[in-house]
Amino acid sequence: MRRPYLIILKIGKIITLFFLFILLNIIIKLFIVDVFRISGYSMYPTLKDGDRVVILKSYYGIRKPKSIYEIPWLGIFANYVAYKGYTNSILKETKTKIWEKSIKLFPIKRGDIIAFNIPQYPSKYAIKRCVGLPRDSIKEYVKVKESPWLTPFDVVPYKGMKIKESELTQSEHKFIMQNNTFKYNSIDSCYIATMDCFLVLGDNINGSEDSRVWGCIPENNIIGKFAFKF
Repeated sequence: MRRPYLIILKIGKIITLFFLFILLNIIIKLFIVDVFRISGYSMYPTLKDGDRVVILKSYYGIRKPKSIYEIPWLGIFANYVAYKGYTNSILKETKTKIWEKSIKLFPIKRGDIIAFNIPQYPSKYAIKRCVGLPRDSIKEYVKVKESPWLTPFDVVPYKGMKIKESELTQSEHKFIMQNNTFKYNSIDSCYIATMDCFLVLGDNINGSEDSRVWGCIPENNIIGKFAFKF
């Protein structure tokens, strides 16, 4: 007959291993790698509808979650146990926040396939190819499909770039106010970019929603780099 304290010790070990597994899973999914599913054919033939891709999440830098609801497992748990009004207030607040990167690692290069949160729909992600770096001309791409998110820019926005308020369309003004990509300088009546941005396009150029629709992607919106598909 087993002694009671041995049974308790064994149960304790199982519980400890379980929570260590959860903690390791959270760290891996939040900061190291994650798996995303491709929906649609905007990256065809490189990536096809239904493909699952591995994204290196800290390749460009470590990005902090905006709230507990972005943390794997903890976000699901909090959604069930937290007061609904509290949950809604947190989610509403995170919509106006920008992601922050505590550490920057490798630079984003032209030709990289990247995963990012869509500026107008920050809870959704997309995977496209980076074709324009900060200060690159975008005129040839605007000719293909002029977007209200791009019209005042001759180049991909870069940190410190200034845009006169009078040059913004109503849509652009709303976009900038909602996403905090630019801060307002009342003295000069202009918006100043707070971070570098990147122009992204789908490989299936004629069947893709990308920077020609959403505008250039702020650096802190970038989740990570495509590694491989399976």
